[in-house]
Amino acid sequence: DDGGNGGGSRFSFCFFRGGLAGTAPRGEVMRGWDDGGNGGYQSKRSRGKGGAFQQREANPTGPTLGPWSELKKLADLPYKLSHRDRITGSCLVGADEIFTTGGPQCHRLRSFRVIPQPTPQGLRFRLDQDKDIDMGTFISAMTFESPWLVVGLGNGALKAFNQDSKAEHPALNVVHTGQVNALVLKEVNGAACLLSAAEDGTFAIHTFRDGAFAQATQASLATMGGASGPIKALQVLGTSLWLGAKTGVSVIDLQTLTVKGTVPVNPELRDMVTYEEGGVPFCILALVNGGILILDSAGNPVFQRGPAGDHTSNTSISLVFHHVDQKFMLICGQDYGYCTAYDLPAFTPRGSFRVHEGSNITHLKEIRPGGQPQGLFVVGGATGDVSLWQFGHPPDDSRH
Repeated sequence: DDGGNGGGSRFSFCFFRGGLAGTAPRGEVMRGWDDGGNGGYQSKRSRGKGGAFQQREANPTGPTLGPWSELKKLADLPYKLSHRDRITGSCLVGADEIFTTGGPQCHRLRSFRVIPQPTPQGLRFRLDQDKDIDMGTFISAMTFESPWLVVGLGNGALKAFNQDSKAEHPALNVVHTGQVNALVLKEVNGAACLLSAAEDGTFAIHTFRDGAFAQATQASLATMGGASGPIKALQVLGTSLWLGAKTGVSVIDLQTLTVKGTVPVNPELRDMVTYEEGGVPFCILALVNGGILILDSAGNPVFQRGPAGDHTSNTSISLVFHHVDQKFMLICGQDYGYCTAYDLPAFTPRGSFRVHEGSNITHLKEIRPGGQPQGLFVVGGATGDVSLWQFGHPPDDSRH
């Protein structure tokens, strides 16, 4: 184990109805996401009521990725340096510094240097603590885009640190009354922006001007006619802002700040990432029961898979680029320390592994030293455990 209809908007998203752009006629295999072969998923749209997808699957989560597989565990955090509460975020700053944050019982922002260590079994790494910052309250989200490291706090506040000047940005306006759940630094309408979403169902857009984050534009998603409840996830797809709330995923036009539509989800959304294949963007939704739903940029479903095999929960997901096979993978973290990797766009299972600590996975994040994908990702658990993993060449690969 080492190894509906949204209603009230200019147009609405229909869920599992035929005739929408980007969907396949009933009974036709939807190529790309589900025709991978080799025991993968041949998902066909059902002719029955509701148009749900039928599944034909063999080995739903793939082989076990053990210590002699293509997956290697490179480093883990010594227990005495762990956050001793669930990991809520991580990011790579510079070439070799990983920042991590802990849960409600841990108010600390810590960084660790990744130190190479050659061993007879191959190159491993040691995580040496570098910085330890007491933020005074729970750190619930974090993001980095050079030179800004931004953290969201349990009281709704935001803090930004400039890694070039080593200075904290003047206090950002407090626009949320609940803990910050999601942060993204992204260019919007030609301007650099910080986007945030929170437990109180609000989202905010802070525009960066003249070297500083300006007054935020803030709104309640439910009041706008979007999904209700806490906003758990946030992504930018083209000129739209996707907000994942308890009752569904709402899409906001970033130029007019109006709700374009809402895709209802059941069961509840746990996490969300965006993905691009051949220049075409998609949004991948992870549901709490282990289900996966993939939507095109218009909100039309192109793939759905319910719980399968041992994959009956989702706690965190991340895209990771396999630098050897030159393809993206979706890694799904689950309860009890399990993770399953799927190749995209076929969504065939590459395999599953379990972290040694066995704690529920609370955080997954790809890291790219020097901006180059190397198959590296960070796994964080409910007990504060942090480990560094890498997909690469199998041990018997002659190219290794």
